Amino acid sequence: MNWNAAAETLRSLLARIAGHVLLFTGVLLTPSSLWFLLGGRLTPGLIAIHLWGWLCFLTGLSLIYSN
Repeated sequence: MNWNAAAETLRSLLARIAGHVLLFTGVLLTPSSLWFLLGGRLTPGLIAIHLWGWLCFLTGLSLIYSN
């Protein structure tokens, strides 16, 4: 195995790990913030957390399936 192949394998592994971390962060943030949003607490911070959860979730899926 040459250095380029080893570097590519390591990059792919790190991208998958980062993808799973982002995916599970999104899975935790999105439903918990949705619980408060549906309860009537519409604050800008809570909406931002909810959107950040979706962004983490979708970015995680993208990283997992692109590598």
